[in-house]
Amino acid sequence: MFKESSREPWKNLRNGTILATLSRKISALDLALYSAATWDFHRIHYDDQFAKSVGLKTAIMDGQMLGSLVAKMIDSWLKGNCEIKKLSTTYRKMVFAGDSLKIGGRVRSVNRVRGATYVNCDIWIKNQKNENIIENGSATIRLERKEK
Repeated sequence: MFKESSREPWKNLRNGTILATLSRKISALDLALYSAATWDFHRIHYDDQFAKSVGLKTAIMDGQMLGSLVAKMIDSWLKGNCEIKKLSTTYRKMVFAGDSLKIGGRVRSVNRVRGATYVNCDIWIKNQKNENIIENGSATIRLERKEK
């Protein structure tokens, strides 16, 4: 497991390194705020009564929000010393207000290309029932050492 106390996690990256896990309980407020921030006002993302009227148990998370949580996990893990070049996911389960998510991954490869370091990772998101929310998640990250 990644040690949160490591000040420079990018220094010891190798195949198989486990990424820091981000845990997040999704609230109805999270869904409403994300909808507002992205100008996606489809009622299915914030209105429980509307969601129930179309056969859902409650409002559902916008799929793009999952990508933003993955980006947050990567940025926090590498302490901002990175640029996400590519992020790919396949959604398998809906996320509802009240669900708890764990976002994590594992380093698949580390490569140097023209003086830059690129990290390819497998990414996953699981809910409180340990069900896969995304499958075949992957990220390509360019490491950047930022001076403070």
